[in-house]
Amino acid sequence: TRKESSAASDVYKRQLKGMVESGKPVVLTEDAGLVLAAAEVASGRTISAAEEAREKIEAAGASIAEAGFTVDGSLLSLADGEQIGEFIVAVKGALGAEEEAEEAAA
Repeated sequence: TRKESSAASDVYKRQLKGMVESGKPVVLTEDAGLVLAAAEVASGRTISAAEEAREKIEAAGASIAEAGFTVDGSLLSLADGEQIGEFIVAVKGALGAEEEAEEAAA
């Protein structure tokens, strides 16, 4: 039902907000930055995002990076797949798997 869907959405927003605020790694690709806006944790962050999502993310108070991917503390975001290899290295580094990330990128 709609009520159950809304309740589940609220749970997901709270979980994401808790992860961002506690500094846990959060990885977003393309238009996924919209979930930061929905969870009200986009403000003050710098995010790479797909063109179609940028306006809403900026309206939520985030800055849109010109780079294909961005690391803003524990928040990692990718606008598109052009820099996926470098992005994977950054994600693995954030998760503590730097050596494996460098080997995979080689």
